[in-house]
Amino acid sequence: MASLWRAATGQAEQPNNYDGVEYWANPERTGWLTKQGEYIKTWRRRWFVLKQGKLFWFKDSTVTRVSKPRGVIPVATCLTVKGAEDILNRQYAFELSTRSDTMYFIADSEKEKEDWINSIGRSIVQHSRSVTDSEIVDYDIVQVTGELQDHLTCWDALSAALPVGTVSGAPKVRAMEIIDELEVTRRGPYGGGFGSISFSGDMDIALALRTMVFSTATRYDTMYSYKDATKRQEWVANLQTGAGIVADSSPEDEQQECQNKAAGLARAIDLAESAFVNTS
Repeated sequence: MASLWRAATGQAEQPNNYDGVEYWANPERTGWLTKQGEYIKTWRRRWFVLKQGKLFWFKDSTVTRVSKPRGVIPVATCLTVKGAEDILNRQYAFELSTRSDTMYFIADSEKEKEDWINSIGRSIVQHSRSVTDSEIVDYDIVQVTGELQDHLTCWDALSAALPVGTVSGAPKVRAMEIIDELEVTRRGPYGGGFGSISFSGDMDIALALRTMVFSTATRYDTMYSYKDATKRQEWVANLQTGAGIVADSSPEDEQQECQNKAAGLARAIDLAESAFVNTS
């Protein structure tokens, strides 16, 4: 009855709700690709539409509000997109990988292949963003992936990334010069890289942000300058946090952000003391 009513009143039939994505209007990219089947590994030529983190495919290139996609790939769940000529032994081939599956495509030319890889790669970055909610600070998270050229190693990637612009500023060299002029104490481990490197060459590196350092009286430097006459019996925790400053930043807001982040570290101390320290 609803379909008859829309037909009688001239209203367009509502398409399937693919998370509200209007794939028929203003797509980010469209074009023909040959896709390998998910279960039966045959190749079929389909019309693909990329929009708002989803890759739809159709039987023909005329896509309207009432067109029914033959399938859809949520790009936000994908990890990598890269060339796959060597794997398939086919020209202009590329792959799109998730945690559990790898899908293969063939474009019509080298330019088409590179354009699709770039467009899908941008969509992965834009739509894999999430916000982790905590009681102290909300964290905006985005996943960025890349592929090293054959003549480069993980050490090249690490040396190119550190120090990261998030904690140094940009342009990087001049920002670090200003930091050296203005900051009277050393940052120590704060903002540096730490992690693990395996004998197989795998590397997992993170940044030391919102750090907690326990200094001792046996050490003296410009960062932890206590110079006590006798060795300290209690632990002293040095909490380090920071905030990103841009042209329209408010000093008061940035200061509050630093305090909010430090509050999470201080709470960890409180929890540890309540769990392990006998106050009776």
